[in-house]
Amino acid sequence: MKVSYSRDNGATHRPCHFTLSFTAIPKPQLELIYSSDHGGYIQTQDGTGKPSTHLSMDSWVQVKVPDDHYLLLSVLQLKTENYLETCAPERDVAEIYLGGNTSTHLALKLCLTVRLPPTVYQTTEMFVHFRSNSEEEKTGFRIIFSFHRNSSSPPKLPDGRLNCSVPEWPDFQQHYSCNFVSECVDHEDERNCPYTSPECGPGFVSTGEGCFVIVGHLQASWYEANTYCLSKECGLAILNTRRKLKMFYDIWRA
Repeated sequence: MKVSYSRDNGATHRPCHFTLSFTAIPKPQLELIYSSDHGGYIQTQDGTGKPSTHLSMDSWVQVKVPDDHYLLLSVLQLKTENYLETCAPERDVAEIYLGGNTSTHLALKLCLTVRLPPTVYQTTEMFVHFRSNSEEEKTGFRIIFSFHRNSSSPPKLPDGRLNCSVPEWPDFQQHYSCNFVSECVDHEDERNCPYTSPECGPGFVSTGEGCFVIVGHLQASWYEANTYCLSKECGLAILNTRRKLKMFYDIWRA
């Protein structure tokens, strides 16, 4: 594109010419990837789903759920530039619609740096909409989805953990990340994690001083926590020395 203009330099008008070059870059779109016949994932367009620098985007994807199946959904990675739980409209937001793509079908709004645990939905289709106005901040997400027959599901036990010894467990496994917390009774979800110690077994971390298992968020008194550990044939860790504190910090750095 060539542009001409003249500048008033006293009594003399001198024309000046210059050329502008530009490239139109298409807005990025959400990626819908089926890893098997049973499901896959939806992610921002950086190849990993991890937060990345990208142009502002406004993109939709649709997922059809097979007949006689339910939808299992989880969010393992999400980082948006939004500072309100109510999702400020001028900021990033990921929206999940079930059964249609109108406002009446809106099921979830995700706009904070959070993880969504595996959740079951009975629906025929899902729409995911991601709107981002961030051009410099690293934002993005990955949503894991899978389809399961209504008759198949890992049984949940009274303590909230799952019996993952069922044959269908490999179809569910992708929803459970390595987070130091055993969701399964026999620690199947932690078995192949990089920090799992072969000396201590699945779900346990070795520090050289012993084997530890992370319970997760348990609001309890010392007595209640100790009783809980004893019920699992373990002892409550007491971090009352610098060496023990260092050992604890080393677990999280592993």
